[in-house]
Amino acid sequence: MKLGKVTKNDPMKRVPLSMHESVNKQLELYRVFYKNNTNEEISMSLLVEEMTKKFMAEDKDFQKFLKAQNAGA
Repeated sequence: MKLGKVTKNDPMKRVPLSMHESVNKQLELYRVFYKNNTNEEISMSLLVEEMTKKFMAEDKDFQKFLKAQNAGA
């Protein structure tokens, strides 16, 4: 399972989000997969958040961009 078990929650900020129905169906199936692997429920919003964080953390170009932004701060 690529997404690790969620262990913490930061304060939440509401973000309006729409997605294609096909993506939503896949996310619902991933929620089932997550529960089967961790024996815990996960909300759709937290699942999307954790997947987004993982995606950004693994994007090497984005990480270079962040380092450049932090160097200039």
